[in-house]
Amino acid sequence: MPLLWAANIIVCELLLVRAFIAACRWPHISRHDWMWIPWRWVPSEVHMLVIADPQLTDEYSYEQEPGLLLALTELFSDIYMKRNFRLIQQLMRPQFVMFAGDMMDGGREWKDAAFNRELKRLGDVFQRLDSSTVTVGVPGNHDIGFGDNVINYAYERYLLNFGRLNSVFDIGEHFVILLDTVSLSSIRQTPASKRARDFMDSYELPPQRLAGRTILLTHVPLYRPGDVDCGPRRRSPPIANRAGYQYQNLIQPALTQEILKKFRPDIIISGDDHDDCVYSHVIGNHTVVEHTIGTFSWLQGNPYPSFGVMSLRPTFAEPLSPLSPTFELKVCSLPPQMYIYFWYIALLVFSILWIARSSIISPYHFEPVSATDPDDVEIGAAGVSSSLSLLQQHKQPGRPLRRPRSRPALRRTCFLIDGGFWSAFFRGLALMVLPNLAIYIGFLLFYYKPNFSLYY
Repeated sequence: MPLLWAANIIVCELLLVRAFIAACRWPHISRHDWMWIPWRWVPSEVHMLVIADPQLTDEYSYEQEPGLLLALTELFSDIYMKRNFRLIQQLMRPQFVMFAGDMMDGGREWKDAAFNRELKRLGDVFQRLDSSTVTVGVPGNHDIGFGDNVINYAYERYLLNFGRLNSVFDIGEHFVILLDTVSLSSIRQTPASKRARDFMDSYELPPQRLAGRTILLTHVPLYRPGDVDCGPRRRSPPIANRAGYQYQNLIQPALTQEILKKFRPDIIISGDDHDDCVYSHVIGNHTVVEHTIGTFSWLQGNPYPSFGVMSLRPTFAEPLSPLSPTFELKVCSLPPQMYIYFWYIALLVFSILWIARSSIISPYHFEPVSATDPDDVEIGAAGVSSSLSLLQQHKQPGRPLRRPRSRPALRRTCFLIDGGFWSAFFRGLALMVLPNLAIYIGFLLFYYKPNFSLYY
């Protein structure tokens, strides 16, 4: 039984996640892996990792009071994301990491001291293994609020710690637009919405040589009808156009059209919904596909977390074929950690039943012969011969002869073995739990070294 548990922990916590990530491959859109430009070799593709809604679990997630349960919830949430992010970096080596918002669950609510503590948590989880990896992103409604209710001090604090919220980057000769749509959705003018509006009004289309290479990142998905199909990866109902306290599921139709016409993106990447969705917007005779990426966390309502991998081909790289695009996005799955824990619970129940069964003694239990035992009975000559034969069979060196107990006493002690059923049961349970608990704690320590790295 201990070996069965050890094998399950190794498979579920070490091999399974590696299998999931190893099954994910960068889209291949160039003929060669490397290209020669004057005096140096450079990769022919730029690889960008896309992460949406890590939303660090905290006391705002499930309205938990601070205590042991909340601490364990945060720990196992952080370990899952840190392990996966670390392995993605080791196995896939992205050059850029793009976050689609909602970094913390209660980010907009925290006062400065608590926010700084959560910021350190965030740095521990998303620690860069390669200092040359560049990270960019947009804020989410859990970070700063939404629309008219954007919290100004949370907005300024996010701007201070994470950098510009509206900007354009040249990544692999592609225009990557980061648009703060949660602030832009405000009906009245606020400092946050004014910055987003000024950025939008001043935007100029990229030069002709980079036409067809515009990528738009927004936290909230753009508008679409509520009954559209989201593709085969989606497990929840289509995205509905709903709104409530500090959230709105979709950018409203008028602003959606304004964004599409102004930026004319060739692909849109969004988050917020926590589930995967693919939808095609039409702008005149131009069609643009929007990919909504599922949450990176296993504790945010989707038992099947995911992430995106995107390849960008610079202009100098030779395409794989004449029709190969200059970019391609693929969505990959992460292990369903919730079901792994359900499996552990089922295995624990099976183990307890197995140990209990093994701790119950055989009905042939013997006790030392006592001349004054009230349960003794007189037996005839044939009985003496039979009893002596039976006693000889159960005689052990250094121990007194034993004889079968009478039935009432047998029923009273049939669960006793060398000190009792419970001592045997807990001894077996300890032999199973302690070694495997040590193995599991070893995995936790390996994946959750408390290192801090400010990654924006």
